[in-house]
Amino acid sequence: MSKFFTRNKVKKIILLVASGVLMSSIALPAFAAGNVRENTSPIVADYFEKVKANNTELIAFLHEMPKGGDLHSHASATIEAEAVLEYAAEQGFDFDRKALTFVKKTPAEQSDSAIYFTNATLKSAVSANSTLGTSFREEVLSEILEAVSMRNYKQRAVSGHDHFFQYFFRTGDVTIPDPEIYRRLFTRAIKENIGYLELMTNMKTKADYDSVIKIKDDVIKSLNSTRKLDVNFIATINRNADNAAFKASLDKAIALYDNPDTHTVGITILSAEDDLLSQKNFIAQMKMLDEAYNYHLKTQGTGINFHLHAGELTLDYSEYLALTDRISKSIDLGHAKIIGHGVSIAWNEQVYELLKKMRDDKIGVTVCPSSSEAILGVSGGDTHPFKLYWNADVPVAIATDDEGLSRSNLTNEYAKIAKWFNLEYGEIKWLAFNSIEMSFLKGKGIFKDKNFNLTADEFKAAKSLAISSGSAKGIKECEVYEEYLTFEKKMESYIYDFNW
Repeated sequence: MSKFFTRNKVKKIILLVASGVLMSSIALPAFAAGNVRENTSPIVADYFEKVKANNTELIAFLHEMPKGGDLHSHASATIEAEAVLEYAAEQGFDFDRKALTFVKKTPAEQSDSAIYFTNATLKSAVSANSTLGTSFREEVLSEILEAVSMRNYKQRAVSGHDHFFQYFFRTGDVTIPDPEIYRRLFTRAIKENIGYLELMTNMKTKADYDSVIKIKDDVIKSLNSTRKLDVNFIATINRNADNAAFKASLDKAIALYDNPDTHTVGITILSAEDDLLSQKNFIAQMKMLDEAYNYHLKTQGTGINFHLHAGELTLDYSEYLALTDRISKSIDLGHAKIIGHGVSIAWNEQVYELLKKMRDDKIGVTVCPSSSEAILGVSGGDTHPFKLYWNADVPVAIATDDEGLSRSNLTNEYAKIAKWFNLEYGEIKWLAFNSIEMSFLKGKGIFKDKNFNLTADEFKAAKSLAISSGSAKGIKECEVYEEYLTFEKKMESYIYDFNW
């Protein structure tokens, strides 16, 4: 793994600062003046090394740090369990304590409190003026919140895998209004310094899109923020369906993709990859994607941007043979430009040829640490395949997957990767840039081969070209670049102020 900084360079610059050589430039963006090529502050990088082992200090740093984009986020699962419970209570649901599911029952069926928490109980539990006793109220809240999220999932008898996927059946009848989903989602994105989202949901009409963007703009205004948050959508197809239903969903997804008013920039297939129906129909589904891709290429001159969940498998939940080809066939037959999760890469046949192809063709991987940890038990440097991709120069971006359900966020995902793999600040910074480079934004980016060390003149030229060519990707990367200059300038001032 290439290193972005050397200890000698850091020590040299610290000595220069101490001697007053650099003090005159402190008011300028970090290392942006003139044509200095080193655009990442070694002072900030050194501080990152000091705090990386302390999770509280690391979170404080990463929460403030610009994080580029989140390319793998299911909009429906960004809502927290607390909100699900509040809407369930409002909509008249009871809670089945045995099935751990929101249901609607008759008063006679609700009579046994060992089986049901009634709607009246739910309403009181979420009320600011609850009439429930403190102990009982805490019992109600704890039981429900843990049933419909990954909170304390390690303490449950059922596996994290099963508990995760059962969530969608337990909460499926509860309606969370789209405005509430997006209001919460955009608020978190702004507060976390995220600049771009590719949300996995079906944006059906221009009116739907316009209403979502209005919510985003209202959130930015309410937070008095100057952040530029851009949003596009990934149409979804359920893989755990028969072939006829899958084909019908694929046709609808392509219709959304071809409609510029919906801002749908890609298509994904979702649901449990290890489900028996998914495993049986996998090749047939990939062939349908292949046919659709080639037809689109022939009739419209372009293929289709597929971001495919693939290789979200381990031996615990999959037949061995499925591990050996799910990623490669998703690329070769399914024309995936991005692989979601990609956990089973080590088992893929001809793995090194596959890695070479992914590197050369810039086929990236969205890594979702909390999701892989909870669902598959894959965590830490020994079990997660991040380093296999990273060391092969396969493009990688860090993503959240289902942040509300997982009780996580993008800051937390970066923190896990930083600690699991002992990444340096420059490497973390590149992951943020690469989340834009890997995205389905139109146009060309301005960074190549993990090189974000542009001179001032080079950056000025790159920004001018991005704007003149209308490259949405290049423009967004320039925004992230400038955000880092501001961030590092602020961090340097804090480091001096606190004598860190």
